[in-house]
Amino acid sequence: MLLSQTLSPIALKNSTKVAFKYLKHSITYKEYWETASRFSYFLQKEIGHGLRVGLWMSNCPQLAYCFIALTNTKNCAVPLNPWATPAENLFKLKNAEVTVVLCSSDHIRKLKELLQENGLGAVKVIDMEGKRCTEYDTSYTPPPNHAPLDKDDVLLFYTPGTTGKYKGCLFNHIAITQAVVGIKNGSKALGTDVFFTQSHYSELPHFMHFLLAPLAIGATVFI
Repeated sequence: MLLSQTLSPIALKNSTKVAFKYLKHSITYKEYWETASRFSYFLQKEIGHGLRVGLWMSNCPQLAYCFIALTNTKNCAVPLNPWATPAENLFKLKNAEVTVVLCSSDHIRKLKELLQENGLGAVKVIDMEGKRCTEYDTSYTPPPNHAPLDKDDVLLFYTPGTTGKYKGCLFNHIAITQAVVGIKNGSKALGTDVFFTQSHYSELPHFMHFLLAPLAIGATVFI
């Protein structure tokens, strides 16, 4: 099953509920899913399909919109931590062969400087935080020749494991969906719950437990 097939019925069912509380904003499930769909069309036009795409953002709703849009468009997300050491981030960018980075506005200047200073100036950087993409439809339909498959690799996380040397771990739609459903069933959390983490979503447990799983429950993510 595709990740969107797991999350979209929840968003539809809970359309008027708050999906994200972020700064002074309350974003409903309807708004979040429609924005993710618009981002899908934007990224399809802007970067195409089949790429490794970095997510270089502070914790924000745009990170969720971008991730869903990347899974819709057969791209693979590589979550990065803007506060990690330059060496760590450069290793991930080069090892994953990232060609595009989606960024939040607060990090764009330093990111471009880092890339330029380390021979990665050709990597395309897109500031997604200010994007609304209102010119696009609110319901995404992929082109027939690029329809997502449940075995598409859509998430690449890096972990130091027990050796301290970072290794990449690929996840397809099936693996992510099974993990999210397992967390959902095991936590016994309710749609009335509010989830919060001080850790960055570039850490796999927090990405799964405090971003994707709450959205699969119909709960609120407080950022």
